[in-house]
Amino acid sequence: MVKQLGFSPDATRLVCGYEDGATRIWPLEDTYQTDLDHDPGFPRLFGHKGHVNQVQFSSDSRRLYSSSSQDKTVRIWDVKTHKEIMSLDGSVETLSSFAVSPDDSLIAILSGSEKPTISIWDLKKQRKILDINDLPLKPVGSIQFTKDGKSLICAIVSRPGSENEKERIKIWSVADGALVRTIPVDQFIRSASLSPDEKVLLVCGTNVDSDFNTEYANSYAGLVSFSDGSEIVRFSGHQSRISIAKFSPDGQRVATGGEDRTLRIWDVATGASLFVLRGHTRPIVNIAFTPDGDRVASAAQFNIVKLWNMENGYEMLSLENFYSVNSFYGHLGGIAFSRNGILAHTSHANDIRIRDARPFNSP
Repeated sequence: MVKQLGFSPDATRLVCGYEDGATRIWPLEDTYQTDLDHDPGFPRLFGHKGHVNQVQFSSDSRRLYSSSSQDKTVRIWDVKTHKEIMSLDGSVETLSSFAVSPDDSLIAILSGSEKPTISIWDLKKQRKILDINDLPLKPVGSIQFTKDGKSLICAIVSRPGSENEKERIKIWSVADGALVRTIPVDQFIRSASLSPDEKVLLVCGTNVDSDFNTEYANSYAGLVSFSDGSEIVRFSGHQSRISIAKFSPDGQRVATGGEDRTLRIWDVATGASLFVLRGHTRPIVNIAFTPDGDRVASAAQFNIVKLWNMENGYEMLSLENFYSVNSFYGHLGGIAFSRNGILAHTSHANDIRIRDARPFNSP
């Protein structure tokens, strides 16, 4: 079963992570209307001893990073030779996720053990250089490097009544692990992502006056200042829990999808609702923008992928048989765009479907 997928930055390869611990790299030809089955002619990269829960290419497309929460390792592969370059052992109870610095020199590995830890490795020297241990005893929703690679942003999943419940976003110095600042946020957050201009954070979670664990919790999505955490914009309109929120590539718009089966597009500057896109019959679990930001794809749980025009909100394409594991945060069905706008998604048939989603006048 396919768990994760992604395109290389140069748009020449697609990577798939599988439930059996294998990773497969597919070369892409100039024909895109196709389904990738399990042709033995394409080698499977074995190394993980549990399902692959995250895959990512390096910025130059020459290396592949993969992780498994079950064997607690991040493995790095040579894309051309398919050989394993190194294996980074989390040495923890559970490996949750990883983040790679923009210049591919560092990797931060987040453990999800009873004592959460972020380990930072120097990839050139192939050694661990830092452990960040002063994390609260609660889950961590996301980690992200700043563009200069000097700081690491960590979103803490805080629950009502927990200790230091408002200390929900922490920023550490990568040089020495010192806590640079804590950003208090008056919401119970699940994730926080930095805008392309690094001025604001897109925060997704639950309102403080809601029951964190209820199915129909009063969801929250909004923008807070990266410098002090003050709320800038709140996106209001979803009728039930918001599953996912993402910036457009230029940072001028935000897309949110939720259990009310709507995809909503928002203006970052004003917080205004630009489009409410309806058509899905199941909760939306993933969103992907094309690199130019002109189109956005939404994927509904066990159902359909739809492609939307960001200029007028029109539905451009509907693809059936999308497969998702479930709608819990961090376990979303696979959907991705290549640099030149080619769409790939997982399917019920346990294969990868690739579709040419470019406008008709594209080269």
